[in-house]
Amino acid sequence: MHAPRIWKWLLAACLVAFGGQAMAGVAPYNKLNAAKTQDADCQRLLDWLERFGHTGSFLTASLKDDCKDLIGKVASRTSGRTDRAVEARRTLLTTAGWKLTDPDPPGVATVIRGYAQDALSERLRPGRGDTFFDWLMQDVTPHPDQFSLEMRVVALHALNTRMDMRAAGTLEVEQILVALMMSARDPEPMVRQTAIDFLAQRTEDFVTDYFLGELERGQIAPETLLTHLEQLQATSSKSHKAWWEKREARVLTYVRSRLESTSWREASCALAIAPLLDTAKIAPYLIQGLGVWSSSQLAGRMRVLSEFNQALSRLTERNYGPNAALWARWWQAETADGSFPENPTTETKATFFGLAPKSDRVLFIIDRSGSMRESYRGRKSRYDQAIESLIYTLQNLGESTRFDVVLFASEATRFPLEFATVNQANLERLKTWALDLGPGGGTNLRNGFEVAFPGLEAGTLSPTDIPYDSVYILCDGETENPAWVAPWLLNYNVAARLTFHCVNIGGSPGGALEALAAGSGGAFVVNN
Repeated sequence: MHAPRIWKWLLAACLVAFGGQAMAGVAPYNKLNAAKTQDADCQRLLDWLERFGHTGSFLTASLKDDCKDLIGKVASRTSGRTDRAVEARRTLLTTAGWKLTDPDPPGVATVIRGYAQDALSERLRPGRGDTFFDWLMQDVTPHPDQFSLEMRVVALHALNTRMDMRAAGTLEVEQILVALMMSARDPEPMVRQTAIDFLAQRTEDFVTDYFLGELERGQIAPETLLTHLEQLQATSSKSHKAWWEKREARVLTYVRSRLESTSWREASCALAIAPLLDTAKIAPYLIQGLGVWSSSQLAGRMRVLSEFNQALSRLTERNYGPNAALWARWWQAETADGSFPENPTTETKATFFGLAPKSDRVLFIIDRSGSMRESYRGRKSRYDQAIESLIYTLQNLGESTRFDVVLFASEATRFPLEFATVNQANLERLKTWALDLGPGGGTNLRNGFEVAFPGLEAGTLSPTDIPYDSVYILCDGETENPAWVAPWLLNYNVAARLTFHCVNIGGSPGGALEALAAGSGGAFVVNN
């Protein structure tokens, strides 16, 4: 690793990104430029996409051959620095990103993208794709306003493929890593998430330092750093150990400074990272912080108390619940080599299809699509069971709990009493409202999010102003394309710090629920 060389290159890259000029022959991307080309092969491929790439679930053998042939001809023209070579590269990127961001893409799109991405990888092999690589690095990555979102995402995939072809520590690999770091700050969440995903797979120390710095600045969720460290440990345990020995004090400072914060979001971030630390170094501060939060009435208190217990339990393989006095007794016995307190009897809690909510500020997003009419375990309908479980769970959470409910199908609707208090009158009104609506329509979870968080994507609602700390989602099958989930979490949930707990009741999971749970540190259960 050559740090001076990297930062010299980074300075040059920044100058290109913020003040440089694009390579000659590269015009700002728009549909007109993509649709009218000077190269006949490029035009034929674009015409083919317009004719066969918008609908259908499969391509005939003849159409597959035509697609491969057209892509191959365009790919063969991508070398060199002429305007036509640039045009061919643009066309190949367009095809490799075909319908990538569509919420409901046709089935043929995956096949088309696969052919183009294979051709792109082949053209980027060292020794034959150097001008293509230079173009990606000098024109596409630093100039987001000149290329479509799909093209930019595909460009990052191409750079990552090229990086996999090179030995670690080479200048080209270091250049690509810096380009990915720059893209990880892109305004488009899908670009950011793609860059972060590729960076998380790397084992270079300066990449790990980058993630730690982004965490300290609040630019990523702690789960992102944890995922990276897990990858680092799995692929290079010696490297991980060496990095950790140098950085543990810095991580300890991050955790300690936030454990007693009056913000549940800051405390939650610290508690997610705390189990990385040595028990002897962090346990006393966790117990002290648990005592502070136990005696407080701060927003998010129930969730944070649960996370204190989870962190201590992971470190010690004991479970004393969110009871600061019992944990203090354990620590006293641990340090004095004395007798330990017994684990308290766990109180049985009402569950929402196997999930026991540990929050007093909770949002439920529940599927009311037509398929929810189907019976649940041979008895009542899935929908009736969902509403019954919802009411029962809220009753057992108690009157200190505030809640919201959003029902989604093709469209979504919100319970009229926003952020209501749990009491008998409100629960009766909730039950009547939900059962009167009943199931019907499609399964559009995305609409449920738009109603649940109004103004968030428009910028009129700040993520830190969302009143909940936990969200429980129930759905009975495949939702729309789940590609929106990771960018949504990155764009809003780093600050909001919501935990999504998801239930799939009947049907086959479609990916969105799993992604929401995994990306927020929540639980995902299948309950058929």
